[in-house]
Amino acid sequence: MEIDRGIRGFPPEKAPCYHAVGHLFFNSIAELDRALEKTAATLVADEPNYAPVQSIVHISEVVA
Repeated sequence: MEIDRGIRGFPPEKAPCYHAVGHLFFNSIAELDRALEKTAATLVADEPNYAPVQSIVHISEVVA
């Protein structure tokens, strides 16, 4: 797991696009699916406690 806090955008005087970005790392898509199966409903229900906007989910693969 990794959590990044936005500090600025580009160009430098622009505000960051995101307040925070969370990275969750899994060994496989199957492992991700198993984790989401157990926790997705709880995470979605808890989201309004942390931000007044809906989160954006992006699933990617580390290639380098």
